[in-house]
Amino acid sequence: MLLLSGRDPSGAGVGPFWLVPGGGGKEGEAPEDAARREAYEELGTRLGDLGPPVWRRHTSFVFDGRHYDQKELFFVVRTPRFTPVPTALTELESRFTTGARWWPLAELAATSEVIFPAKLAELVEAWLSAGPPPTPLPID
Repeated sequence: MLLLSGRDPSGAGVGPFWLVPGGGGKEGEAPEDAARREAYEELGTRLGDLGPPVWRRHTSFVFDGRHYDQKELFFVVRTPRFTPVPTALTELESRFTTGARWWPLAELAATSEVIFPAKLAELVEAWLSAGPPPTPLPID
């Protein structure tokens, strides 16, 4: 699993943490197009077929002194290993992103580090064993 590492730039929030690449869609942008754009901006890679979204969540949190209320869709994409090279981070992404790392699934499942979304290893293991759900599953 390729995850990004980060910290709350205000120093007030949780950190350090690991999270899946991605971000907000632009006005009128389809979720699949937003995921492809974000992968290129944050990782420097072009994604092909994403398949259907597999998870969804609604989350609310404070980050960098600002309140966020987000509805998120998650895709699982298989890709050959590559070295991530960001191409167009936003100002905020540049301030909070501290790196990227490929995680073996077993190591991700065993880590005590903060991972967003929570239980990511379990979610991926379920996806690997059962395949994509017919509709995106709600996650915490």
